[in-house]
Amino acid sequence: RAGMELRRQVALAPRAYQLEVLRAAVRGNVIAVLQPGSGKTLIAALLVDLVKQRDAAAARPHRCTVFLVNTVNLVRQQADFLSHNTVYSVRRCCGGSGPSLEATTWRKFVYKDVILVATAQTFLESLIHGFASLEQVDLLVFDECHHTKKKHPFNLIMRDFYHLKCEPEKRPKILGLTSTPAEDPNRICYQLHVLEENLSAEICTASVNEEVAVASPNAQVETLTYPRSSFDKAVNFVLAHSHLFTESEPTVLHIIANLGPWAACQLLPSSLGAVPDELASYCTSRPLAEHVSPKVHALIALLEKQNWAQMQGIAFVDRRATASLLCRLLTAHFGTESCGVPRCFHLVGSMRISDQADVLQQFNNRSAHLLVATNVAEEGLDLQSCQLVIRFDPEPPSIRSRVQAMGRARARNSRYILMAPDGDTAYESTALGAVPDYVRGVCENLRAAPPDGDDANLWALDDDAEDDLYDEYEVPSTGALITTTTSVATLHRVCASAPLEFAHREREWVVSGLPFPAMKSVSVSDQGCTTNRYAGKRKVALEAIRKLHSAGFLDDHLHRLEVFRRPKRQDPGRDRGLDVRGVMCPLEDVGTAIRPDWAPAVNTDKDCRRGHMHVLISDDGEVLPLCIITPGPLFEISCHVRKRGNAVEDVTMRPAGEVSMCTADVAQAQEFQQLLWHSVLSLPSGTSFDWANARTLYFVLPVQPGPGTRIDWDCVRQAVRQMHTFGDGTGEGSWQSDEADRLLAGCVVYAVHDPTRLYFPQELTELTLRAPFPFADGDYFTHYRERFPQLHLDPDQSLLRCVPVTPNTCAGVHHHHSASKKVATRRLFALPVALLRPHPLPAACFRACALLPGVLSCVERLSLADDVAHAVPALAGTDPLAVAAALTPLSASADENYERLEKLGDCVLKLVATTDLYATLPAGSDEGVLHVERVRLVSNDTLVDKGSMRNIPCWIHTRSQSQWLPPAFVPPAPPPSEGGNSSPVAEEESQRCIQWKVIADCVESLAGLVFVKSESLAATCEYFRWMGLPLHEWSELHPPFLQDTQLQAEIQAVLPLEHVLKYTFRNKALLVAALTHSQSLLNYERLEFVGDAALDFCVIKYLFNKYPDQAPGGLVDLQKAAVSNEALAFVSATHGLHKYLLAAPPSVIAAVDTYCSAVEKTSGLPPASTEVPKILADIFEAVCGAVYVDLAFDIDAFTSAVWHLIGPHIEAHVTPATFVDDPTSRLVKTLQARQGHTAVPFTFEQLDDGTHVCVVTVDGTELCRGSGRSKYVAQRAAAALALQLLPPMPDEVNVARELYA
Repeated sequence: RAGMELRRQVALAPRAYQLEVLRAAVRGNVIAVLQPGSGKTLIAALLVDLVKQRDAAAARPHRCTVFLVNTVNLVRQQADFLSHNTVYSVRRCCGGSGPSLEATTWRKFVYKDVILVATAQTFLESLIHGFASLEQVDLLVFDECHHTKKKHPFNLIMRDFYHLKCEPEKRPKILGLTSTPAEDPNRICYQLHVLEENLSAEICTASVNEEVAVASPNAQVETLTYPRSSFDKAVNFVLAHSHLFTESEPTVLHIIANLGPWAACQLLPSSLGAVPDELASYCTSRPLAEHVSPKVHALIALLEKQNWAQMQGIAFVDRRATASLLCRLLTAHFGTESCGVPRCFHLVGSMRISDQADVLQQFNNRSAHLLVATNVAEEGLDLQSCQLVIRFDPEPPSIRSRVQAMGRARARNSRYILMAPDGDTAYESTALGAVPDYVRGVCENLRAAPPDGDDANLWALDDDAEDDLYDEYEVPSTGALITTTTSVATLHRVCASAPLEFAHREREWVVSGLPFPAMKSVSVSDQGCTTNRYAGKRKVALEAIRKLHSAGFLDDHLHRLEVFRRPKRQDPGRDRGLDVRGVMCPLEDVGTAIRPDWAPAVNTDKDCRRGHMHVLISDDGEVLPLCIITPGPLFEISCHVRKRGNAVEDVTMRPAGEVSMCTADVAQAQEFQQLLWHSVLSLPSGTSFDWANARTLYFVLPVQPGPGTRIDWDCVRQAVRQMHTFGDGTGEGSWQSDEADRLLAGCVVYAVHDPTRLYFPQELTELTLRAPFPFADGDYFTHYRERFPQLHLDPDQSLLRCVPVTPNTCAGVHHHHSASKKVATRRLFALPVALLRPHPLPAACFRACALLPGVLSCVERLSLADDVAHAVPALAGTDPLAVAAALTPLSASADENYERLEKLGDCVLKLVATTDLYATLPAGSDEGVLHVERVRLVSNDTLVDKGSMRNIPCWIHTRSQSQWLPPAFVPPAPPPSEGGNSSPVAEEESQRCIQWKVIADCVESLAGLVFVKSESLAATCEYFRWMGLPLHEWSELHPPFLQDTQLQAEIQAVLPLEHVLKYTFRNKALLVAALTHSQSLLNYERLEFVGDAALDFCVIKYLFNKYPDQAPGGLVDLQKAAVSNEALAFVSATHGLHKYLLAAPPSVIAAVDTYCSAVEKTSGLPPASTEVPKILADIFEAVCGAVYVDLAFDIDAFTSAVWHLIGPHIEAHVTPATFVDDPTSRLVKTLQARQGHTAVPFTFEQLDDGTHVCVVTVDGTELCRGSGRSKYVAQRAAAALALQLLPPMPDEVNVARELYA
């Protein structure tokens, strides 16, 4: 209650006339008619409070208040006002700028008793799709309710949902707000009655009293005349050269007549090189007097007389071009920096919402003095009271326009000026009088006689006979309701702005271009709407929505299914600075062999642990002086290790038996690891090792030279002992001048002045400390004696030549100290022996440790892969190296990744899912239903969900070799941010973000690996069943049998094709169906759906085995080329399948014959310039599908049966040596190879006859055009022509090949 009192203190106090209207609104539904600026919204705010209190007192269920407006700017404006003048929560909803008003959002609004301020169209859509309900609304407010007529969303909400759907006792209270309930002066009475009927409310206004008079606009109406203009020379030139201007000819002529030639010349395109001589005198930086119209001169003279430091004004124009150019002209005339002159801005409806808001803010803040606007500024917007309102263009013959415009002149002594040419009385002030008189006249006409008989149909939404054809489609489960009035807009919305085409053909209305498989068009009888084009469109659109919902393409809210429109997910990766969508998951799992689970040693002390030793062998057979001790046994592992400079070396890790380690040995091994990794990886200071909480645990230890393989514990103990004096320049471990020979005996040394710099000693030089120091004045002796006075230096001592050790800097660690500086280049250094100290580790360890990050990264990856092979039943006994490759994305920069296996697994999944659906769904399910179910079954969302349940994300290896970290390593905290807060290191190190597609790809790549191992679709199907996909066992899948008793004539017609196919069908009805056009009930679409999956699988399997070294991108390109429409159509025409096509319309047969004739002339090569009929590719896939089904889904037998049809074409034309990309891709790649060509070069047009035209633009210049019956054909034709016209680039072929690779 304290909050309520506080907000009521800042609320506006209502006036008497507002309370008068409020009392009427409490009694019933009311249309409040008050003058502009008289505070109508405050009445709504007060009524909200009363309605909410009434419902609370009656213990009624929670309901929402809805405040409807027309524009997005009004949503913001009214929401801000209501939030400051009510005690209730206010929410906005206006399409893309606010929360989407779906079911969950609406339920929250209802439960919280919020006030929802929304655009009328947004709320109408929520009612149409059944997300919102008027029964859950307590008060419905219509701002500017005079729009409630015909097909405006206000009227559709009232008609379709308030009157026809909502029960009378559950209807919300209605409040309409307007200043102009009628527009036509000749039909005021009729328009008032229509408005009352449509809103089911009575018009109410306040009595005329002093408060109303104060709130009413009191502008003085004046007329400003000007002489007529004549710019005959400019007009004649424009008529002759209209193509030079960016606007149409009528607009340019209008600008010349109203503003003058200078303004018209501003419409010349900026890309125009030389200005024509006839316009050169007009194209000046500032307008000259003789180049501006007398109308503008009169306006400028009026504006120059005003005191703009204390006033503001609006100039209304009727065209957007006039508003922009008049504002530009006035700004050029007055300038922008001078004091006492108006700052001009323009406001039009075509501006972006954000730009409109910026202009309104500047005007209300008085940063702008003059606003040049179209009628968008007449009503609704909250603008400052103006002292001057100018009608620059003729006033529209509308009461509303006059009232709303005069309502802007609410300041004291304001003026409303009409500009008119001399001698034209039509522009003089009308007899309408002041606004209060108009409102009083409206109320007097309200109770006049009812409308005449010819106006009795108050519900008419349009001038056509739509009401006679009214129909609706409702989904009972959700309440979604589509009527003939809303059907066209809804169909466009669910089709995602696809270019739909409505036509009247052969006694039916047809809508085509639907973006759904197997339902590209819908038709309906034209009964009742033969000549009414609008009624026909609405009728067929309603029928299309009904059929799309029945076929499963739309859900019960009549929205597109999620398989066609992926929803936006909450992306935790974006908060971590990632640009990809992903899921947060734990870190990568650890293999059993390297988990910190030591087994007790056998037949020894109970404190001893049993480990497993593995030695490292280089590619030349040399045993490296290091071994790896793991808690569990590992198999032999071969690694390709990348060293510095991208050099690759093969290293084999081979098991060498078991070892026993007592507690002391383990402790010394742990200390040795810290010394090893700090020295070899150049770890920054502040790092530590947490052995108690390590996720992985294994030791790298030195081995004794000679026969046998034993840990060199003496070396470990000596290194650990010397580690305590490491970096001490004066303690034990210093060298004397006569001990230089010992330095050369395989040691690593460090310098006293910087222990982080390590060197390999090479040899003594002939130089002594008396030699000149190269980087400073004096000699070596002087330089080092000044820096290190504690050292005993002999000036005759020889210098030792050393090579710096290049450390392996550990990636992923925050280096923020001196060790992160640039590593010194590998040059020779001459250093005094007394300056050097021995490093605890021998030189052999340093040289071998350069291979460790690559080896150990491979060990961790393969150890986990071995566990995965045991966890997935279908992968039992699989090589861990192959499993690791199937779980490694390309981003990990490993030698092997899942790209090839993923492509194979994708095709296997497609075939398995297609076969399952074909065999199990009812035989009447068309291709559309099959497609929807398959997409739902194998979508990435489904694979991510199923893969996450099977722990797939924790198996994925995402770190590259350079990001490997030692066991038990704890990185230091990163440097504080600017605000002084440290980043949450623990959170970063305990989880990771993996892309959704990576998880789905790994599920598919494992499927590809299962098929490679088993070569069986049944085994792969079992893997998918184990993954959780709702598939049947492969042995249970049996194809449905097509009855052929009524198809004997058709069977005889297609029977000769069996000789071409070299295959005899057992169920010959399948062959008939495969060759029958889709307009028949039994057609090829189902079999084409199956054949597409089977053919894709056979082709990718062949390419996968034929080209084992082919890059994944090249494999995909070859597969697309092998099964493209062009390739399959060519194969189909080559074997004559088109000769047996059944029930095809004449237009299809003509197109097929044209293409086949071109094939016969090319002597075995696909024709390049002839348009390819898609039906040829479809029937080839359908025939393949018929063979696959007839063989009871035996994929091996299917491959043997059809490979002779397509195999020769693939072997001849689809190889890495002969592959040629399609023209569109080649053009894009060619332009990308040229510097500066990154934009998409294609734009599309459509001619009146339906022909599509593609335009190729390079550097802003049109290069060529291509045309065709579809965008695809037009684009290919344009791209092919552009490749011929492009000028050659040096070595362009090689550049394109490098880009492709």
